[in-house]
Amino acid sequence: MTFQHLLDGAEVLAQNGDPSVSSVEYDSRRVKPGTVFVAMHGETSDGNLFIDQAIQAGAVAVVTDSPAEKAREGVAWAVVPHGRRALARISANFYKRPAERIAITGITGTNGKSTTAFLIESILTAAGRKSALIGTIEYHVAAKSIPRRTPRRKRSNWLAFSTKRWVWARPMPSWKFHRMPWRRNACSACPSTSPSSPT
Repeated sequence: MTFQHLLDGAEVLAQNGDPSVSSVEYDSRRVKPGTVFVAMHGETSDGNLFIDQAIQAGAVAVVTDSPAEKAREGVAWAVVPHGRRALARISANFYKRPAERIAITGITGTNGKSTTAFLIESILTAAGRKSALIGTIEYHVAAKSIPRRTPRRKRSNWLAFSTKRWVWARPMPSWKFHRMPWRRNACSACPSTSPSSPT
C-alpha cells in the first residue's frame, strides 16, 4: 500500500511523497522501517515532539497536525487539521475499511454503557452470532477477554479487521464517538443521560 492510498478520504492541508508503507503507528516507540508515523497533539503529550525519533527508527512518512512542523528531507509528509480524525481514516484504509463489512452497535450515555454492551453481547451469543466487544472495562475478541481501556482509532480499526463479519458492540462516551471509523452498518443505544454529560 502507498502513502497516497492511506490518505484517501482524509482531510489534508498539504502533502508530498508517495512511498510504499508497511504499518501505521502513533507511538514513536513502535515505529519500524516502512511505517507511517501519525504525530498528533494529545491530552498530556505531543506526538510532534517525537517525529525525528520516529524517522530515525525507520518511518518513511509522517502525518502531522502541527502546521509549524517543517517537512523533513527524504520523508513523505502530510499536514492535517485534526490528527485523531486523520488517524481514524488512515488506519481504516490500512486495514481495508473493516467497519464497512461488519454490523456495529455503538453505546453512549452517562450510565449503563458497559452493562448494555454485555447484555447485547449475551443476546447475540445466545442467538448464535459471533461478536466482539470493546470498551473501558475489557475487550472480548475471539472468545478471549482482555482488560483494556477505550481504544484509539488505530486499535479500533485493527479490532474491527480481526472480527471480520462479526457483530461488534462497544460502549463509549458520546464525546468520543468521532473517534470511530464507522460509516455503514451501524446502530446506537443510549441507556441514560444526565445534565453533566459532555457533548
